[in-house]
Amino acid sequence: MNELLLKIERVVLSSIFFTPDKFDSIKTELTHNDFSIPLHACIFRACNTLNIENKIITPELVCIEVNKTMKVTLDSISMIIAESPIADIQTYITQIKNASMNRMIHKISTFINKESNKQLETKAEYLITQLENQINDLKTHNFIEYERNANEWLQYFQTQNKNIVTYELGIDFLDYNILKGGIELNQLVLISGNMESGKTTLATQILDNLSRYYKTYFFNLEFPTLKYINRKVEILQKLVKSNKMPLQVMQNILNNSIVNDKLNNIYDIENAIIKNALNGVRFFVIDSQMCINVPDFKGEEAESKKFEILQRLTHKYDIVIFLIVQTSKLDNDSPFGSKKGGHFASVILRIEHFKIENKNKKDKSKFNQYETYETQESSSIKDEVNPNKRIIFIQKNKQTGISKAFIEVGFDNNLGKFYSLDSNYIENNPFVESTQESTQNSTQETKSNSLESKTIASFSLENINLNSQGGDNVEFPHNF
Repeated sequence: MNELLLKIERVVLSSIFFTPDKFDSIKTELTHNDFSIPLHACIFRACNTLNIENKIITPELVCIEVNKTMKVTLDSISMIIAESPIADIQTYITQIKNASMNRMIHKISTFINKESNKQLETKAEYLITQLENQINDLKTHNFIEYERNANEWLQYFQTQNKNIVTYELGIDFLDYNILKGGIELNQLVLISGNMESGKTTLATQILDNLSRYYKTYFFNLEFPTLKYINRKVEILQKLVKSNKMPLQVMQNILNNSIVNDKLNNIYDIENAIIKNALNGVRFFVIDSQMCINVPDFKGEEAESKKFEILQRLTHKYDIVIFLIVQTSKLDNDSPFGSKKGGHFASVILRIEHFKIENKNKKDKSKFNQYETYETQESSSIKDEVNPNKRIIFIQKNKQTGISKAFIEVGFDNNLGKFYSLDSNYIENNPFVESTQESTQNSTQETKSNSLESKTIASFSLENINLNSQGGDNVEFPHNF
């Protein structure tokens, strides 16, 4: 037995005992099967059980938990307690993982050697099948950690105080017309649309609204960050100067908005999401699909890999990821290059320009009565669309089931805002200041766009807990 490896394992376990708050991070890299002896493996599994049950990890409680599977005493783990914990154990974790991988490889090589030395002739197909099974067993060796019957899951959720929580996005037609109360966690949301229809505007508007209360993360891969930040500050300052937003709310948004413009490798993005999710960030935007690179994969396999990884992260870390995607002119329903991409998403929204209805066109259905930008034959889009309106198609919605429908919404490019056209909402919402929408033609609307004050949502500081660090206990005002 490798005594050095045993000591390394004891140091890691000792560090868990003395700094149990670090276990959430450690368990993302290690499982009980990574340890070399049964005692260490059982201790780590006991720590994980206590963590799941929201109990403090102490040697005494670990000893009780371990005794459910093997007989031990506190004296049996005295060597672990005697080890000096260290603050930075990443190197030790890496060594444990490397040793675990070497044991896996040794097990596979032993199997191959044993089968190849048999006296009876072994068919190649059988050997390959058995080898694949061995590899899959090793890949899934920690799945047992997540297997529970229905009653065990019920007890787990009760001990964790788990409830389905919705978070208002601050955009009326999303929160109430589409999501019926706000977004739930564990979802991958895709946003597609015409060129310059406002995909990034909608995504960043959602982040700004959430940033009033929570930390948010923006992978800004499409546009220069300096330009994005300047535009953001310009819009916020307009709202503050017009008394539509308190200065403290603006400061909250700027302080809570994390922006990263350097990572475009899917695995680097994955690591950044994991790190920030463990630090409490629940909402992420990636702009956009086409800017993400996937090493070692090409074509549709590479595109589908992006969605597969992001969807897995939403479920594992209780987060929401908004991904801006591109579509082809021949297929508006699926993300560019991946038929599977739409399958991995929970919600798919598509933004299209509001085409002035062609009265000469007959037999229009809900989905074709408004021609889109891609189908325009005219050279000037501004002469044919209403610049102050958009159509949002709900192509998929697993949260509420409301899909295959559309909603007409307002768009204020001057302030970078989408808003509801529901007059009842405008009249009855104390946080909204509105002006009467122009009834003139699209040319006149364009000229007056910079002068009109469109529906802008404003918050009252009386409803905001500025000291909150985010989480399920913070409540939004009923309407943004």
